[in-house]
Amino acid sequence: MSIKYRLLVCAISAPLLLTGCSDSGSLLITEGDDVVQNSPASHTPHTGPVDGVWPPQPVGMTNAEPYPSSARQGVLAGVLDAARGSIMNNPQVRSSLGADYREIEASLSDSKSDTVASIVFYNYATDETIVVSLGDGGSVISEVSAASAYQPMEHPQEQEDAIALASSALTNGGFDVGGLQPTAMLAFPSQSNVQSDAQHFYGQRVMYVTFGPGGGELPLYTALVDLSNANVIEHGLVK
Repeated sequence: MSIKYRLLVCAISAPLLLTGCSDSGSLLITEGDDVVQNSPASHTPHTGPVDGVWPPQPVGMTNAEPYPSSARQGVLAGVLDAARGSIMNNPQVRSSLGADYREIEASLSDSKSDTVASIVFYNYATDETIVVSLGDGGSVISEVSAASAYQPMEHPQEQEDAIALASSALTNGGFDVGGLQPTAMLAFPSQSNVQSDAQHFYGQRVMYVTFGPGGGELPLYTALVDLSNANVIEHGLVK
């Protein structure tokens, strides 16, 4: 686990980290030979969560037992939650997100990155993709892109919402989608609908929905759903 995660780990998993204290009471949080401590005294390097050994053991021990991967995943999930809390408490982030948005994806950064974690949001009111990163020192950095320039892949809840809207529109149009398998994915504009070289996506959050028998069979019905405005652009038989 890189240095940048460790302060967050201290905050969310203090009961675990206490087992890594030395006799002098100073806390050791380490990764391999890299030792971080809260006093200037010299200490023997200990393992950290990323090493797969818990509680911490002196580096080089041969009788250390690996702790379950679920425990490590729990620690990393806690780190991500802590980063999310810092990001969501930022006034500028809250202002840019507004009230109509969704968190699409969140991830911890690579150990060599100068950020701790990044979260991708979509603002349906402004049709913007907002990527927010938490820096090593606690700074919050936002990058805002127009929907036409960049959109993340679809979120499972977006798929459900798009399928519900499409199903309603098709049913109201006299099509029977009962018993058919629905799918939904991020839609891309055709070349004829692209207005400039900078446009790679629709200007709104648009999903392509199909209904079919499944099992590799071609779908029967399709719909183009605009989630930004909660309406169906077009629907009908697959052409």
